[in-house]
Amino acid sequence: MIQSPTGTILKRLGPYSGMILVLADQVIYSAASFLTGVVVGRMLSIGEFGEFGLGASLLIFSIIFQDTLLATPYTFRVHQEAKDRYPSLRAGAIIQSFLLSFFCAAILVAGSFIPFGETHEALSPILFSLALCTPFIFLRECFRRMFFAEFKMLNALKLDIAVIIMQFTFIFMAQHYGILSSYTVFPAIALACLIGSVIVWFTNRKDYNFSELPIVSDTLENLKFGRWLLMGSTFHLSSLYGYSWFIFFAKGPVEAGAYMACYNLINLINPFILGFNNYFRPKTMQIYAKQGVAAMDSLIKRCCVLLLPVTIVGVIVLMAIGGWLVRFVYGAEFSGLGRIIGIAGLSILPTVLNAPLQLGVLAMNKPQINPVFHAAALTATITIGIPLVVMYGKTGAAAGYAATTVVSCTVLYVLYNLEVRRRLKQP
Repeated sequence: MIQSPTGTILKRLGPYSGMILVLADQVIYSAASFLTGVVVGRMLSIGEFGEFGLGASLLIFSIIFQDTLLATPYTFRVHQEAKDRYPSLRAGAIIQSFLLSFFCAAILVAGSFIPFGETHEALSPILFSLALCTPFIFLRECFRRMFFAEFKMLNALKLDIAVIIMQFTFIFMAQHYGILSSYTVFPAIALACLIGSVIVWFTNRKDYNFSELPIVSDTLENLKFGRWLLMGSTFHLSSLYGYSWFIFFAKGPVEAGAYMACYNLINLINPFILGFNNYFRPKTMQIYAKQGVAAMDSLIKRCCVLLLPVTIVGVIVLMAIGGWLVRFVYGAEFSGLGRIIGIAGLSILPTVLNAPLQLGVLAMNKPQINPVFHAAALTATITIGIPLVVMYGKTGAAAGYAATTVVSCTVLYVLYNLEVRRRLKQP
């Protein structure tokens, strides 16, 4: 019997093939996102980079909505229901993805008509561009999240590699023809996502069953599961990305661009966090369902210990050479930012530890915890972060961001342990 190339690759990777593929995919995915910002920062001005960063934050905001309302409930349900339900669940995810993307697009279009004034006039075309692009970007995310939920890691990797190659091709074509700007980057990304999604659809179209689709009941089930996560994500993203918007309106696009360059470098830790989540989210839910809360808690704590070395290395590197790194990556216009990135880099430790703790909360089907600790972070942003931004600009934003992540991690740790202890006491 002739083995397929896919089977050969997985066999050679051994028992850790799933984790290796997830980490590889997330590194590639996040690297592409980061390099897109680098290209924009080098090809355009620091102010345009700041404007692009605001648009990118809204895009991330929208994708997180999709993750909380669709991807996470899908992951939970796919491990609770019989396999003959998978085709209908997949089809429902696609339809729900489109519905949610149209809702987000409508909000963005409405926002594009807000009179922001001459200083911030670039926001309107950015919002309108994002509105047109959101459905296609959502579709790509929908396919890759389904692949992760069903442990089809290699499929997700192949999709992301294809989309990334096309994405940078279109961006450089836009630069070549003189049409690259802070808002034309998003159509280049969307076109690549559309082509990649169409390829996935035609390759796997037999895996989707639209004929037996209880779309209303499925949607209500997902909303019931995801509503608390959505509230928590709204608080979370507002507390983190709010700093970029505060600086933009208080100090202008140049200050915002400088802060966002530092923030992007700090977020280079995200491939490890997101790769960890993509692999351990279904794993944690599976262990909780089959072995109980004690086994899940043991896994969560082991993960926290294993992630600490990566965290410590990241903090040390940013403190030592962070300023040079920003200038090297983005260019001479991004100079004198060593103190900013060193302060903001302190956020890495609580951010990394948050990841396994949140997976434990999801596995216990206790999404109500999410909005509580994220609300604490948002409170810290408003009461500590905004005053610091007003007084110290990007330096204040860096300090406020670090403080926000510490508050959120502390509250989450307390709530997670209380829930674990409560369940262990149950007969």
